[in-house]
Amino acid sequence: MKKELFHAWQDAYYPGGISQYAETGIVNIEFEAKVFKDLIMQMGTYSAFFKTETDEEKRINSEYGNWIESVKEDISILQDRSVYNYWLDLFNEYNPAYTSPISNQLTGFDSLNNIISSSNCF
Repeated sequence: MKKELFHAWQDAYYPGGISQYAETGIVNIEFEAKVFKDLIMQMGTYSAFFKTETDEEKRINSEYGNWIESVKEDISILQDRSVYNYWLDLFNEYNPAYTSPISNQLTGFDSLNNIISSSNCF
């Protein structure tokens, strides 16, 4: 439910809504929503990298959890585009349900950063 509410925010935030990213950029939209959801979840219940069947999936899940926890401590970490691209590429690779060409128009956590800067929750 939290993720779907965030999708509604994204739809209002991005000019033209998010349906324009159905072919190119769905991975960007979904990853940003997963990060939003994971920032408010408890450690170990993250949704972006949930598969842990292989050693590589376990490693990624653990690294992602550490990254999310560090973002909770210092929200400015979300400004780092190279880190965003690193996690976005992995999300695109390891989540086939959301795999799509990456949109160059969505180059960061724009709607997430906007909602964070507009609130006092973080």
